[in-house]
Amino acid sequence: MNRTAALGTIFITGYRAIGSVGVLAISLLLAGTVFAAYKQQFGPNDLAIRQVITTYIEATDDQQLSRLDSVLHPTYRTVWNRFYGDDVLVLTRRQYMDHVRKDDIGGVPRTVRFDRIEMVGTIALVKLTMESRGLTYTCFVSLIQDVAGRWWVVDDLPYLKRF
Repeated sequence: MNRTAALGTIFITGYRAIGSVGVLAISLLLAGTVFAAYKQQFGPNDLAIRQVITTYIEATDDQQLSRLDSVLHPTYRTVWNRFYGDDVLVLTRRQYMDHVRKDDIGGVPRTVRFDRIEMVGTIALVKLTMESRGLTYTCFVSLIQDVAGRWWVVDDLPYLKRF
């Protein structure tokens, strides 16, 4: 008997030995392990952070100031390094909201990919890649969690590349 046939025989013999109930139990055990790994990777904080970031991006894209207001921390700022030449541009929360209001920022939907979420205690750093109209944005967004457990966007550091 060759090796493949021997393994097949062992599998069939094992299936007969544990029966369909045993296979069901093993399947449930594997599903529970996968769910536990998913829950560990995408826990409640991870999901809350993704929702806050999604609101931040959609509110900017749709220029919905009230939604944007609901996720930006009072100390929010964005730092644009060499977007327009060699300068660094820092916008405070108020300045950012004013630019969105004036239609200088937003108004165009972007596709979003969450590349990485790092969390330590009550702080998080999210790396995003977004695309829109021939532009690729790679952003590092910082969040903080308040005493009530709510996550806020506190900082955005985007890099812009034209393609």
